Amino acid sequence: MIKLLTRFLSFLVFALLFGCTSVTPTAENLVGKWFGEDFQAVAKSKAKWLMNRRNDGTFHITFAIYDDNQKVKKMQTEEGTWSYRGGLYATVTTKIDEKFVDAGDDVYKDSYEIKEFSESGMKYLHLKSGQIFQS
Repeated sequence: MIKLLTRFLSFLVFALLFGCTSVTPTAENLVGKWFGEDFQAVAKSKAKWLMNRRNDGTFHITFAIYDDNQKVKKMQTEEGTWSYRGGLYATVTTKIDEKFVDAGDDVYKDSYEIKEFSESGMKYLHLKSGQIFQS
């Protein structure tokens, strides 16, 4: 019994130390499709999203926004550009639901500080709102 417990604890320590390997974020490893879900302060609702960051510095994101009964009340797509430098990830939205927006307006510019990053996900702080997101 003690051998079994020792093996289990050894495995648990190994998994905790090496299971979620931290990676230094770069623009290259931010490229791809990232799923997230959280409360969206702007929509005042829970939302799920799929962000596709492309190598050419453009992005496409689809949001599903839910009502209190967990039914989709709105779908929204956004397109724009993204960048990553010195720990800061930034987006500039140029289209919402296929309609152009004034990308020069600060409401369409978002900056995030990446707090945690691994091959399987990241946590990032929205600098304007102070909200932390996870994808």
